[in-house]
Amino acid sequence: MATQISNAVVIGAGTMGAGIAAQLANGGAQVTLLDRASEGDDRSALARAGVARQLAGGGFMLPGVRRAGHAGQRRR
Repeated sequence: MATQISNAVVIGAGTMGAGIAAQLANGGAQVTLLDRASEGDDRSALARAGVARQLAGGGFMLPGVRRAGHAGQRRR
């Protein structure tokens, strides 16, 4: 019997945590990615950096975004 995951929280936005969050999002789950608070004004800087790494490597399959080396480029 398969279980459908619709919501998930991943703690730790490093390479592994961001990768896990990417795979869950690719599977259709609504994902919250948490990390410790960053110093300075942007307390979410660490989590944002983890998401940026996944986007740069093509780790997220966003609607309208090409795969295979074209991460971040929208289809026209």
